[in-house]
Amino acid sequence: MKKKKCISFCIKRVYFIWRKIHENSKLNIELSIDKTEYKNSWNIWVYKDETCNNTKIVATEKEILESIERKENIIINLTQRNMKNIRKNKYFPCFWSPVHFETSDPNGLYVDSENILFKDFPTEDFGDYQWKSIVESSIIINIEEVMPYFNNIVQVVPNFYSNEAMSIICATRIEDSNVILTSIDFENINDKAIEVRALFNSIVNNINKIEIKESIKKDNFIKYLQKIQNMLL
Repeated sequence: MKKKKCISFCIKRVYFIWRKIHENSKLNIELSIDKTEYKNSWNIWVYKDETCNNTKIVATEKEILESIERKENIIINLTQRNMKNIRKNKYFPCFWSPVHFETSDPNGLYVDSENILFKDFPTEDFGDYQWKSIVESSIIINIEEVMPYFNNIVQVVPNFYSNEAMSIICATRIEDSNVILTSIDFENINDKAIEVRALFNSIVNNINKIEIKESIKKDNFIKYLQKIQNMLL
């Protein structure tokens, strides 16, 4: 049997001539060897290096209710600091069957990629590599008991041993306010990686435009928020 030749080489530097890019973009780089069938490609993401305005983030019950009274759209950031029962999220680039590897770890993300919140943050409907640092900075929100009142925009995909409704970005409407609930660590946002800042700015820039069918009464919202904060995963 004739052995196939093994070809190996190392590329130290690759130079690109960039077209002008004026907005956050997903690009694809493909390298090939002339007159052969050998080629490979990679996705890369290019973001504006912008600072963030975090004035839409509210934390306390008083701030939430006052913002709703003023008909403001707000972001509630659930982090390790304000959650009693936390479960760190994990990023997996591929699916490992829990049938063979018993674990409570999730199986990636399902992203509502057409949602207006991602207008300035190009994404597929799964957690591609630009989500890695975002996911690793997040904790998992279990919204099982309050699912009818929230639109689960970025779902954490459960495995066979942990079949719950989980999220890192979800939304609801309270009276005249759009409310985004997220467990991505947006605290000290301007110290975060560029892709984290790009996602945050996309949410802030488009929170006024999002259409949310799910809604909840103001008087009940704090009760449901406390349910999420105290939920055991």
